[in-house]
Amino acid sequence: TNVSTKAPTNAPTASAPVPLVIAGDNGTPTESFPLGLCEGDCDNDGQCRYGLFCFQRDGTESVPGCEGTGQSAKDYCSKCPENYLCTFGDEGLPVGSFPLGECQGDCDDDGECAPGLMCFQRDGTEEVPGCSGLGESGRDYCYDPNNTVSPSASPSSKPPPTSAPTKVPSHAPTNSPTPPPVDIIDPRSGIDTVTCPPVGGGEYDLPNGLKL
Repeated sequence: TNVSTKAPTNAPTASAPVPLVIAGDNGTPTESFPLGLCEGDCDNDGQCRYGLFCFQRDGTESVPGCEGTGQSAKDYCSKCPENYLCTFGDEGLPVGSFPLGECQGDCDDDGECAPGLMCFQRDGTEEVPGCSGLGESGRDYCYDPNNTVSPSASPSSKPPPTSAPTKVPSHAPTNSPTPPPVDIIDPRSGIDTVTCPPVGGGEYDLPNGLKL
């Protein structure tokens, strides 16, 4: 029979929640960073160890996998949820993290991703198909090329524009367009010009004795 060569672990497989602790702030002391599981205060995922992400809080929200409330508004490193962009290694290290799984980084090429996955190259925090979160800026993550649905390609909630602008109705629409005023010469003097305003229906308000 095959004998396992793995050394027994000191902790049970289903580990108990880890208490929230503040190990540093704003990157200091430097020896505390990157932060471990349930440690704070982190400002972004890059301040957490591989396989963890920075759980942002406004108050004392519960941190997944951690125990206690911690300090209000302090952010703590937590285990990455499924299909969430998270960094598990870089340049092939640690060896145990490679090949990378779906939504895991940092990959340099498709060969660093698990079979069937490809390396999605980024310059910033572009969305990765099938994955949530922003990940670390400039980091590249493995994704499933069969998943063509990207958050940025989701249908817009706004209706498509019409081919022509929608006309806004007037408060009191008329049956036909109102003609412009006309200027006519008074035949009684042959000189004076009379401006006749329209009254609707193709009719004009003409002085007595004048005709169009």
